[in-house]
Amino acid sequence: MINEEHLIAIGNAIREKREAPDETYKPREMAAAIRTVPTEITEIIQSPETNLKLPKETTEIGRYAYMGGDTGLNLTSVVAQKSDYYDYSGISIVKPFAFANQTNLKSVDLTPARYLTYLGDEQSGKVAGWGNSFVFQNCSSLETVKLPPQTAYDNTNNYLTYIGRGCFQNCTSLTDTHFITSSIRSIGPQAFENTGIETLWLPHEIYYVGCEELVNENNPNVPGGRSFAGCKNLKRVAQVISDDVHVPKYIAPDTFADCPNLTLIQVCWSEGAVPGAPWGATNATIEYNHTI
Repeated sequence: MINEEHLIAIGNAIREKREAPDETYKPREMAAAIRTVPTEITEIIQSPETNLKLPKETTEIGRYAYMGGDTGLNLTSVVAQKSDYYDYSGISIVKPFAFANQTNLKSVDLTPARYLTYLGDEQSGKVAGWGNSFVFQNCSSLETVKLPPQTAYDNTNNYLTYIGRGCFQNCTSLTDTHFITSSIRSIGPQAFENTGIETLWLPHEIYYVGCEELVNENNPNVPGGRSFAGCKNLKRVAQVISDDVHVPKYIAPDTFADCPNLTLIQVCWSEGAVPGAPWGATNATIEYNHTI
């Protein structure tokens, strides 16, 4: 099992390799750095299967931290652990490409990370088209994802509100999106592009799909979209019913492009309230003012 001491050794190897700790390292350079780690740790990293328990006191999962491919790291599951001091995990940020290209990764459970705020760059939910995520990009075996629910534990509003650009792109085994919790307000461009989802439940308070918040308000034509494009198995999209009907501010016109089996979209708002319908779903019928 990879523990905190192993991660520290890997981090030190990376810093020594780069000789510039403030610079952002690239995946291949990271792989080269890891090869300088002591043999016994390298053997653990390159084991055929790894069920990763994230270090208990970790607050941040770094860019490329567990990226597959050249690193030789082969994950099958990822679990956030509760701290020894608190009844939750301290993880608040998972940076871009943290688990990308882990083609054997099947399950991710971040439920204990109740203060998880970002999946990607810290600005990913604020600057349209610029914030990257790609956290689980190309994890083609990923089937199960658990994210922390929205709960105002300390009234700080520190919870996940945004699923960033390309976060689950090309996760072709991912069929269920019930993990998109009620706290999610924005879904970034390409976030679920080319996934295996069959039914999509949109949160009842969704604000933006395919384009992030601030730049969209200043420039509605900013590039960005295809949040669910290429989902060949997608048949139905429905907005979660709530007492408070919420009308999104923006849905990109190509959100559901190349979804040939999508035939039904059920939303709580009135026809014409959100421009661009059917948002790329050329074969879909839209049921407005949906209440069931």
